[in-house]
Amino acid sequence: MPPRRKQVVTADRLFQDMTAQMDFLSTFLEVDLTPAMPLSSATDRNRAIDLLPQGANFRPSIERLYKVCQWSSLAFQEEEWREEQGMERVCRGRDLCGVWPKPSFLRHLGLSDDHNVESDLKQGRKVRRLEAAFGPGTALLIVPIVPLFRVLCIREEAKLVELLRDNEHITRWAQKYEGLKQIYQGLIPPLTAPTTGEPFKCA
Repeated sequence: MPPRRKQVVTADRLFQDMTAQMDFLSTFLEVDLTPAMPLSSATDRNRAIDLLPQGANFRPSIERLYKVCQWSSLAFQEEEWREEQGMERVCRGRDLCGVWPKPSFLRHLGLSDDHNVESDLKQGRKVRRLEAAFGPGTALLIVPIVPLFRVLCIREEAKLVELLRDNEHITRWAQKYEGLKQIYQGLIPPLTAPTTGEPFKCA
């Protein structure tokens, strides 16, 4: 069997999918989703989702919303930690810190061998870069396109920023959902160090 080819996602494709699903996103975010957000257990979260008016119909989107807020929260924790340590913010495409092959923040938490957390941190950095450019509400615009966003390369990410910058509607949507994003992200349990169990402060 030939090796599976890595999926290539272009900024144009991601942008088209994002704009095409704005109506769905608007309907989705009109529902109070807070009961499903603070639960760390997927089983408990599914039970909470079933209590929402749309129930199972929204489950995939709620899981994506939870994941996007989790990514953003983790990257924000890293930014705060690096600031406390007097370190510069990680630049686009930079995964190495000094001579270490793993992010310093994860080594500090004792999670440098957790590939899932490392992947989440990389995605979170991407989310935070978009938030820095267009505001916190931009993170919620990613919810319908999470599968594509995961595999967006650095070069296409830069193109996506330009496409978003030229679209006034996207900017208005991002501003509209800024407060909502802060509420949902604030409900995400913080990442804790296994050795101390002490949480980091989240946004």
